[in-house]
Amino acid sequence: MQMNIQNITLDDIKERLTTTLFNLSAAFAIITLIASLSRISTLGFMPVMALHTVIVISMIVIVIFSKNIHYTYRGQFLCITLFIGGVAGLHNFGLSAGGTIFLYGCSIISAMILNFRAAIAFNVGGAAALILYLVFINKLGYTFKVDVGEYGLRTSSWLVYILSYVFINSVVLFLVIRVNQYLIKLSELQKANLTRTEVKLDYSQTILNTVLNNLPFAILWKDADSNYVGANKQFLAQMGLKNLSDIAGSKDSDFLPNDQVQKIQKMEQTLIGDREAKIRYHDIFEDEQGNRKHREIMRIGMHSDNGELVGLLVSFNDITEFKRLEEKAQKAMEQATAANTAKSRFLANISHELRTPMNGVYGLLDLCLHTEVTEQQADYLLKASTSIRLLTRIINDLLDLSKIEANQLQLEQIPFSFKELLVDAENLFRKDAEAKGLQLELDYYGKDDLVPIGDPTRISQIIFNLLSNAIKFTDSGKVKVTIKSLEYSGILTTKIYVQDSGKGIADENLDKIFDAFTQAELATTRESGGSGLGLSIVKKLVEQMEGLMSVKSSVGVGTKFCITLRHKQQGKEKRVDRKKRNLIDLKGKSILVVDDNLINIEIAGAILTQNGAETHSAYNGVEAIEFLNKQTVDLVLLDIAMPVMDGCECIKRIRAMRSLRNLPVIALTANVMASEVETYRELGFDTYIPKPYERAHLLETIANYL
Repeated sequence: MQMNIQNITLDDIKERLTTTLFNLSAAFAIITLIASLSRISTLGFMPVMALHTVIVISMIVIVIFSKNIHYTYRGQFLCITLFIGGVAGLHNFGLSAGGTIFLYGCSIISAMILNFRAAIAFNVGGAAALILYLVFINKLGYTFKVDVGEYGLRTSSWLVYILSYVFINSVVLFLVIRVNQYLIKLSELQKANLTRTEVKLDYSQTILNTVLNNLPFAILWKDADSNYVGANKQFLAQMGLKNLSDIAGSKDSDFLPNDQVQKIQKMEQTLIGDREAKIRYHDIFEDEQGNRKHREIMRIGMHSDNGELVGLLVSFNDITEFKRLEEKAQKAMEQATAANTAKSRFLANISHELRTPMNGVYGLLDLCLHTEVTEQQADYLLKASTSIRLLTRIINDLLDLSKIEANQLQLEQIPFSFKELLVDAENLFRKDAEAKGLQLELDYYGKDDLVPIGDPTRISQIIFNLLSNAIKFTDSGKVKVTIKSLEYSGILTTKIYVQDSGKGIADENLDKIFDAFTQAELATTRESGGSGLGLSIVKKLVEQMEGLMSVKSSVGVGTKFCITLRHKQQGKEKRVDRKKRNLIDLKGKSILVVDDNLINIEIAGAILTQNGAETHSAYNGVEAIEFLNKQTVDLVLLDIAMPVMDGCECIKRIRAMRSLRNLPVIALTANVMASEVETYRELGFDTYIPKPYERAHLLETIANYL
């Protein structure tokens, strides 16, 4: 039987050594007994032979029952027997027999299998026996039973044997003691290491069991032959079991139907062949109460460092609650999508319903301003026009915020000029600033030939909202807008500063001013007016343009906003002179205006006629197609929402006609949601003009396509 070297102790060594020596000694004793008894005819029966016989019988009995007798008792018996045999041999035969050899063996064996004290005692006892018989020979004339010659009686011979015995025994005992001490230390060290290892293993096993049994899912592990080896508590609970012993050695076939077992076997064959493979799949089952459950199962192979498969690991994650929440979230998403669709539809409808009459009011005011009126009438008309522009901006803010939050706002990428945006701002806000006695400064620093590519409408919206707020919350002093542009490697970096000497904003309110429908104080909303959307829209537009925005403010001193934008830039761009926009010459141009609203047709027709164009009208898409089949025009202004045939169907018909494929068609509409604008482009419109529109915007857009 082989000994486990990792668990061997000194007692184990002594026990096995004692067993081996005792068995060998018993065999030797039997042989010597036979030899001794064979000499009875020559020497006669001697008492020592009787002693020898008793010892042999005793040793045979001990060998037979050795498993029930501790090795120390067997060792003591062996050493005492050897000592007695040695003294008996010395007594009968002197130095000529094997008595001294037995005494040697007794001393050495006792050191190895008993202890050092016993070895020293037997060593001293053997030396004392030799000295005693030397005295008997020389002083008492003792003679041995057998004549061994004169040599065996000489004093010098006995002294040599005694000295040899003491020296050899001392050397051997010293070596045995040293080896024994080393073995003891080694055994103690091994025992200490084993104890530490067991403690570490117990600690690691405790941690592992704690982790496994507190995981939120069930785990099962198998050996390389797919036999169940272990599992955590969650797995046992799912299986309705209490102890690991209930599954140890089991297979899938003991718990699952045959078709499932075959599927699992195919999957595990894949894991056996590919150490990197992981199989994850979704399973639906019913629990003991008949409830429908979902779980995610993952199977992986466990491999040793040399790539050998040592087992399989299976995890069962109950995802029923996750699936329930997922289904709930899906329903909520569908409801939110439906609500958002309804909201978009509502906004589109309300936008159309608001913009259409506003376009009529704004257009008629514009037409009145271009007729002969008194100074007082002109003042009234300008104030009414300003009010309409303000109302338009509020509606645009609401719609723009909705589009931004729905990620439906699309930025244009067209050439523009920051310098011209400042001109627009001055034209729009100069009178507002003068009305409050404020000084309005607008400065541009940059090369005139820099032409950025971006969305001028949205950048104007940023400037207008900041400038409007600055004028609104400043009672005295000045408002200043500064734009600085610098080009490097084809990229134009522009900083827009809007600074005022107004009321200022407290530090605790700086974060709030960018929230929708929020102003620094509720009182300012009532005092200064406004929807509270301006800064929120500015922030969201800057973020969508991937720009930066900062604000510094001191109460009673004023506020300064800084916007940083980056644009690609191109060479010089030919644009219509702003001073000439309202004087665009359309002489010789024929334009068809299609709209179901008579006021809108009248307004557009009057503006175009005042600039020299020949205008024609149609009230729906059918009339427009009939007119275009009969007469040629240079451009079409086409409304979208019309009876009989709307603008979308009409543009399809126009683009389907070979002769009209290149005819410029501009959507003139109050339906300007982002999704709608994208649809206009896809259908074939060249561009669009939102209602209500300004005379300059209408004329400039038309001029770009003629």
